[in-house]
Amino acid sequence: MRSMMRIIDANANRAREALRVLEDYARFILDDGVLSARLKRLRHGLASQLKGMSSGRLGARDAAGDVGRRPVVKSEYRRAGAADVVEANAARLTEALRSLEEYSKTTSPARARRFENMRFEAYEAAQLLDVAGRRRSKMERLRIYAILSSELIAGPIERRAEALLAAGVDAIQLREKLMDDGPYIRLAARLTRLARRFGGLFFVNDRVHVCEIVDADGVHLGQDDTSVADARKLLAPTRLVGLSTHGPSQVRKAIAVAPDYISAGPVFATPLKPDRKAVGTRLVEQAVRMSKIPVVAIGGVTAENAAEVFAAGAHAVALSRAMCRAEDVKGLVRSLRKAAKKSTCSLVSVGKGAVYLQGHKYL
Repeated sequence: MRSMMRIIDANANRAREALRVLEDYARFILDDGVLSARLKRLRHGLASQLKGMSSGRLGARDAAGDVGRRPVVKSEYRRAGAADVVEANAARLTEALRSLEEYSKTTSPARARRFENMRFEAYEAAQLLDVAGRRRSKMERLRIYAILSSELIAGPIERRAEALLAAGVDAIQLREKLMDDGPYIRLAARLTRLARRFGGLFFVNDRVHVCEIVDADGVHLGQDDTSVADARKLLAPTRLVGLSTHGPSQVRKAIAVAPDYISAGPVFATPLKPDRKAVGTRLVEQAVRMSKIPVVAIGGVTAENAAEVFAAGAHAVALSRAMCRAEDVKGLVRSLRKAAKKSTCSLVSVGKGAVYLQGHKYL
């Protein structure tokens, strides 16, 4: 019986420790309150199941004499990054719960069933963490965003897209309001393949069904387009969803529906949106303060004012007219990259007189 309690004790510790690692990832890296709360409930549920077994477990523990303590596999001390940490601990959690389930069958079938339920909860949580981590990873690298429209480009749109991606643009978006679905889908499919070749992201504007058909990285939605919730229902879990906002009230509503990024603008006056008043960098600052969701500044952004926009806290800048018409594409992208590097790295943003980490004011 003592040897069996040693097994239960070892796996109880593995499961509790793994859950804490996963919860910290959801809480501090993903900034995902829902996932964090879910893992916390699972951790407390595990603690509740182990409560009645604590005396037997502790009495059977022999950490110093555990033959499995040495030798240590060298790979245990290497992790490629946070995603690797999550993968290792998700596996550790489910394996430990399986062991707890099996050995509990010898004394309490009811407890074994509860451990089994926890194991399946852990499988689902691990999947959700993986999906959220992949979307987060895509957003991390999105700093310079080009919006392409044939109305603004002299020549084939693919040629311009290739030049931009080769110059180092992180993402391109196809914005063709009047193009029929057939030619739009064919063009979007070609741009998806082009973006993949250069390691960039490809977004569809408005048309959620096209995003899924062509395997795009995501879709950008306007205020009058498909809702974020409905888009999520139609899209694969790893697709990104962006949402336009033009004022603080729209930012507040956007936060509630949790897109992967919020675009704020038009920051400066632009002939592409003559009916919209420029909101200045103030909306970018407000959005950063209000939300942990990355903010993409849009509208009248140029190489000359990009530094000001990044300084306001924008995680990325989106340009349309400048990207479509620039004669020196490499020079434009180089200037934007320089402005981005001066102000911030990762999802840290610098506003006027303050520093924000994922939307939280620190200085």
